[in-house]
Amino acid sequence: MKLFDVDWVSVLHDLQRWDALPLPARRILLDELKPSGYVYAERLEPYFDVIAASGIAVRDAQKRRLCVSDAQRPLVKVLRAMGRHPLFHLASTQDDERELHESLIRYLEEHFTSEEVGRLAALARGTGAGYVNKHTLAPFVAFAGWVGDLLDASNEAAIIDWAENHGLDRRSISPDDVDELLDLQVLVQELLTHPGGMPLRDLLAARTDVVERETFAAALHLGLGTLVIFAGMRAEDLEPMIGLWPSVVSELTRAPTHPPAPMEVGEEFSLAVYMEDMTTLLAAIAASPVRVRANDSAVFARTRAEIEKRLVALPEWVARLLPAERVDHAARELLMRHFVVLRNVEGSPHLHATAEGSRWLTQSTHDRLAALVEPLRTSKEKNPGNGYDQNGSVGFFPYTLPYYHAPKGLHLRADLARTLLQAADSFLPIAEFLAYAARNDNPLLTLAESSTAEAIRPVFYGGQYTDARSTSRDMWRQMLAQFLTARLIGLGGAVVGVHQGSAICFKLTAVGRYLLGAADSFEYGSDAVADIVIQPNFDVVFLGAAPGIEAELARFSERVGVAPGRVFRITRASVLAAAESGAAAGDVIGALARASSKPVPKNVQHEIAGWMGAVRRATFRRVAVLECADADVAARIVALLGAAVRQIAPTVFEVSGATSAGRLAMMRKLRAGGVFVDEPVSPAVVKSRRARDYDDE
Repeated sequence: MKLFDVDWVSVLHDLQRWDALPLPARRILLDELKPSGYVYAERLEPYFDVIAASGIAVRDAQKRRLCVSDAQRPLVKVLRAMGRHPLFHLASTQDDERELHESLIRYLEEHFTSEEVGRLAALARGTGAGYVNKHTLAPFVAFAGWVGDLLDASNEAAIIDWAENHGLDRRSISPDDVDELLDLQVLVQELLTHPGGMPLRDLLAARTDVVERETFAAALHLGLGTLVIFAGMRAEDLEPMIGLWPSVVSELTRAPTHPPAPMEVGEEFSLAVYMEDMTTLLAAIAASPVRVRANDSAVFARTRAEIEKRLVALPEWVARLLPAERVDHAARELLMRHFVVLRNVEGSPHLHATAEGSRWLTQSTHDRLAALVEPLRTSKEKNPGNGYDQNGSVGFFPYTLPYYHAPKGLHLRADLARTLLQAADSFLPIAEFLAYAARNDNPLLTLAESSTAEAIRPVFYGGQYTDARSTSRDMWRQMLAQFLTARLIGLGGAVVGVHQGSAICFKLTAVGRYLLGAADSFEYGSDAVADIVIQPNFDVVFLGAAPGIEAELARFSERVGVAPGRVFRITRASVLAAAESGAAAGDVIGALARASSKPVPKNVQHEIAGWMGAVRRATFRRVAVLECADADVAARIVALLGAAVRQIAPTVFEVSGATSAGRLAMMRKLRAGGVFVDEPVSPAVVKSRRARDYDDE
């Protein structure tokens, strides 16, 4: 330690001199009086005499200056160091992790050499190699395990192990050192009851015996050197304080977590949102390829806005759980499942439906969802991939993990399923569920706690700069949260609800139980039909929420509101858009009949059939033409090429279906017959040639 490696018995004995000073004198002393050198009286006024009387500093012969006496130099050095770190005001703002982290970095910079920091960081990480500094050490120090392991050491061997992992040489630890470690353990337990730190004055007042103070001084010195105890000043009254790091106290005094209790919810929502969004987007792509940006494959804003109008409107509390850009997310999902491909049209990438995607689009709602869920359920994955060996297919896990290889015996799929199936029969609050699961029955945490740092660190390289237990908690919480969103809520595997307007809860559906291997089949797409009415004026009125039906009707209706109330209006344009994507009149009328609690009005059926019946289809294709000067040249072309070309005008021929190689073969044949063909040069080639000529100049 740079500043706190002092004779703490002497410092604690002389601390009464500081206690005797009024607050203004304390501020002036910290600002002006350094451990070495003189300070003129005018810079200490009006407390020159008060400071001199405290015995902390002495007057020179002319009594015009003060300097710190040799005996008090350690005290002043310690006080000034404490004054630069008002750590314990952070106890009330410990939710500001950035402020806490920056304060810890500053503390390490001032009080420890690079060698000391490196040694402690290497020990904390369980390795003597690698680049270590204050930034790699800080997360370990701020994690509760740094101190918690000391409190858990129940015998001499365990406490010596702790000391070795915190910078002490096992070979040099004497019985006296063990006693100091035990005294430090007692001091930590005392400080644990004071989250805002304790004044040194109060700690000394409880230790009046000389031996007690010496024991306290030794434990304090040891605690400061191992970054278990921190020293600073209370900002408002410059009271010297010591304590544990605020986030450590918060964690170690946290009330025990309990399994989340089932809750009653007032509002529910259940829909395979991802599948319905994919269907809506694919229907639009089938009607006309959708252009995307070349840099990130995102759908252009105008097209995205048009498609978003057809998506199911989500309650705000549900939308928070899912990706914000639903259209772009649907596009990525379609690409990953090879339902669409990217092809260039006039130099711009467009999404085109594949044959596999077109078949998927014609399936029933249940079968479309089964086509998404079945590959996940039958996947052989036991653990997520590591990010390096991805094969581009959609697997059970919607993420990878930051490890080089999965540890032997790890079966996270079974652990994840067992954890999530706790919500098979009742609603559980998501936040409490994740918090409890991260700390209890966490397979990664079990691995971290049963292994040394050397064993866990090479596995999870993403957590190399933090304690393995902290990494494991965060990782498992994120794994559960991402699976809950991407594989359950997004695919209709969980119904979500709101408890008393605030806590968002979830419960598994038949789809979720099927995906997790707890059911042999599932049903989907059987919304009740008693609360939707098709009116003769072509309005579609929802008397209650039916998101599944809403998703289906949105593909051939224009949205005018949200349920309950008037949600859609059937128009000629919306019906023709459905026809363009491949729907027939029977599909539209059948969907309306299944959804409505009353027969579909005859005039609505008649108009839909009429609009659909008027649909005709044509094919737009690009052709290459061969032009010639006169009828004589045309006759020679017919003689040379025969059926390879089709004459569409006296001097114009269509060359259809010919590849670049085929056209070259035709040109050679014509050239051999004395007909020379001039190939037009594209603007891109002209531009390239001009750039090349410019470079040559």
